[in-house]
Amino acid sequence: MTLARGPVSERVGSLLTDVLGFPIDADALADGTSLRGQGLGLDSVDLVALIVELEQAFDVSFEDDELAGAVETFGTLVAAVQAKIARASCPPTAVEEMA
Repeated sequence: MTLARGPVSERVGSLLTDVLGFPIDADALADGTSLRGQGLGLDSVDLVALIVELEQAFDVSFEDDELAGAVETFGTLVAAVQAKIARASCPPTAVEEMA
């Protein structure tokens, strides 16, 4: 199943192909495409480079514990980036303002 192409998934796909130099068609990436092993075959160095590029491209920051499930498939990675962007753009709640 291929993700509905939006700006986040397109940018993540282009980072994989253009910035990291993986010879894949970004449009062919499905949400279930594994980032490691038999999928894209990214190793730990590739994953670190990808996360750094994502943080810079989307002006977000990932904590180590947030990445555990996020770097399994293309879909989980896009979802993690989308969630980070959404949290960064949400105004603080009244409770947070009172703290």
